[in-house]
Amino acid sequence: MDKQSLAVSCVLICYNQQQYIDEAVKGVLSQSYDVGEFIFSDDCSTDDTFAKLKLAVDKYGAGKNIVVRKNASNMGLIAHVNAVMAASTGELVVIAAGDDISFPNRVAKIVETYLAAGRPMLLHSKAVAIDGHGVATGNEFPDVSLRKKLTVEESLLSQRIYLGASGAWSRDLINKYGPISYRHTYEDLTMGFRAVLEGKIEYIDECLLAYRVDVGLSAAKNLLTGADRAANRRAKIRREKDIFLQRRDDIERFGGVGVKAERKLKQKIRLVQIRSHFYENRLALLRDMLISPISFLDGVGGEVKFLIKYVFLK
Repeated sequence: MDKQSLAVSCVLICYNQQQYIDEAVKGVLSQSYDVGEFIFSDDCSTDDTFAKLKLAVDKYGAGKNIVVRKNASNMGLIAHVNAVMAASTGELVVIAAGDDISFPNRVAKIVETYLAAGRPMLLHSKAVAIDGHGVATGNEFPDVSLRKKLTVEESLLSQRIYLGASGAWSRDLINKYGPISYRHTYEDLTMGFRAVLEGKIEYIDECLLAYRVDVGLSAAKNLLTGADRAANRRAKIRREKDIFLQRRDDIERFGGVGVKAERKLKQKIRLVQIRSHFYENRLALLRDMLISPISFLDGVGGEVKFLIKYVFLK
């Protein structure tokens, strides 16, 4: 097949990224590859992102097949991703974020690798790190540990599989596993694990985009109050629970990965659920104590130590 005949969808998802959206749109629309479909989707931003998105599309998108959409209300990341994946039609879907900058050869290199590697279900690449002003920091992502094909065992409990901003997903991957079910997980952790299950994930050892880092979040963490830290802790636990519940479901859809690995994941889910119950369901926590006393002590003990160190003593 001529690589230029492969149907590709380029999808950019954004939310409250008004200061970066022009560069992001320009990067996506600058591709040397003949992309069949561009979808720009805003999750009901509260700033001027959508207005600036439309202006950028008008400025850079002449003659291209472009869909610009805005959710009627804020859906959240996972529901937004599900909606856009359902709207896309390409055999390969290249993902972009509203604060990163795709290089002109990004899609062409992804398609070239996709065809040469036997149509893997997920492809990802290196990226140049830039700061909030667009200045290169001198770093590259991801780190070396993710520049290889991870095993199921390495990925099972990991919260780092590939650099999500660099990813492209095949239609086969999207169709086989369907929409992401748990709203607090992340799309890259879900799609990455699914591709690892299938043994069809491919790394491209070339920087194909500029990846935005250090845009104020790190500094903000130092100003958090005890209540903020407690709220962030609860959110982290909800996220972990959904990550691992999604993996449990995907393993079942895949057909299993062996008793040892499945037992390990089950134990992890149990521990995270106990931690969740500590904050949100004391009746269930009492039941946890009776059913799984060792896991109960581990989970509750960890949360008590966290609260003492990071909330009450701050």
